Amino acid sequence: MLNERFEPIIAAGAQRELEKDVEKYQREAGARGLQSTKPQSIGVQKQEIAGTRAEVVDLAKRVTDLEQEMKQHSNLAPGFMHVQTVPIHTLGPAPWRLKEPLLIAIEQRNENHFVACLYDVDLYGYGETIPDAIDDLKVMIVDQFEYLSERQQTVKLGSMPKKQLDFLENILVKKDA
Repeated sequence: MLNERFEPIIAAGAQRELEKDVEKYQREAGARGLQSTKPQSIGVQKQEIAGTRAEVVDLAKRVTDLEQEMKQHSNLAPGFMHVQTVPIHTLGPAPWRLKEPLLIAIEQRNENHFVACLYDVDLYGYGETIPDAIDDLKVMIVDQFEYLSERQQTVKLGSMPKKQLDFLENILVKKDA
């Protein structure tokens, strides 16, 4: 299909270029007083034109392939990711609750890949659906908070774990309290 579409254009252009080159060569040869029937370089020129023609056909095929690939991804936002912000109000059955609703981002990487993101402290939950990703993030929040709370008793936390713990201490409260 591609060759059929571009072949007449390429062939006509190649023929015109070859004719121009032959005329130019004959004019230059005549101006110098040389006798010439056909320049020997015509065979070389034909090969160069054939090579150029093949490159054009190859490029046209690659453009068509890229267009088809783009159509397959047209249902997603540029960069193949859709992002939305949603609030979460609870942490489910965990022994902790949120002091106030927490805004998180949901990234849709493709049809069945969602990431729930708490960018403030680099915590993420993953799932095949938005609820799965949010549930995974809730578990991650609680697990990270409990782990860091425990660890700070025995070791000095680095800057990122300390930042995570400080943030989580400000948003979480024990359900009994």
